[in-house]
Amino acid sequence: MKKEEFLKEYINTPSPSGYEMKLGGQQVWVDYVSKFAYDVEISTYGNAYAHYQEYDEKLPTIVLDAHCDEIGFFVFDITPSGFIKVGTLGGSDITITPSSRVNIWVDKDEPVVGVFGHPAIHVHKRKFESKKEDCFIDVGASTKEEVLAMGITVGKPITMVDGFMKLGPYYCGRALDDKIGGYITSQVLRKLEKNNIKLNVNLIIVNSVQEEVGLHGAQMASSDIKPDIAIAIDVCHDTTSPAYNPNLQGSITAGDGAVIMSAPSIHNDMYELLVETAISNDIKYQLTASGGHSGTNADSYAFPNGAATGLLKLGMRYMHTTVETVHKDDVNACIKLLYNLLLSHVG
Repeated sequence: MKKEEFLKEYINTPSPSGYEMKLGGQQVWVDYVSKFAYDVEISTYGNAYAHYQEYDEKLPTIVLDAHCDEIGFFVFDITPSGFIKVGTLGGSDITITPSSRVNIWVDKDEPVVGVFGHPAIHVHKRKFESKKEDCFIDVGASTKEEVLAMGITVGKPITMVDGFMKLGPYYCGRALDDKIGGYITSQVLRKLEKNNIKLNVNLIIVNSVQEEVGLHGAQMASSDIKPDIAIAIDVCHDTTSPAYNPNLQGSITAGDGAVIMSAPSIHNDMYELLVETAISNDIKYQLTASGGHSGTNADSYAFPNGAATGLLKLGMRYMHTTVETVHKDDVNACIKLLYNLLLSHVG
């Protein structure tokens, strides 16, 4: 499978938080990286641990982590008239839902399609305010019994209907937060295997679950693996579009390189190592900072297990929408940076 074909399939295969393996998104990643890994383990809750080489307890362990879960919705209630009320899985934005199409996953291969209902402009006079308690999905039923007969019950996961696409020099689609991170780690693994690189560390690529609902998968991975070093890969806001304010979110430009973050949860040595690796290999990079937690899986490796932790990000436009957008150059910069960092652990 070609690299971008894998990315397209990975993005298009659903993996809302809690259903990463059940709905197939995690399995797509596992099937792909298995060609480049010594072994891939699956944990109880669906974390995937891809070991580049046979584990040697005498060697230090490095983890590269990206999360495979995406935001979504779930069936919260069913009204007597057959309309579906929703809850959110992670930071889903109710304001983008009106008139959107959805898949309700009663079965992995045959979802029930529906639409978010929305009042006509004649009624709301442009004053309608989207609130979770007011949102509903219409599946073409007239009674609760008809909905139940479709296999729809309280708790079933819901994802928006859309697809991966290229937008000039950008990748665009739902769930690029953070499946683009899983794509990056897969390509680092592929490049190591292709070049027959022998590392003097245990490299474990973690594709973690449930980041969007509390960093839970990385917490499990940190406890399972207890790495010496961890580098998380995630996204941040590109603040050049009219949708953002650099005075509030900082100055980050998609296409201007990988984003290296500093924060109390980020180890100073790891921050400096990422910067030095970028400089010595002529890789474009940008800097961002936080005065507290990073808001990513990096925090789960730093606390409480104390792994020396770094964080690499990509500038993203329109995070937590169905049109999340990242620049191809930044993707390649992250791959090159991580690959060259690992080369310092050869021989």
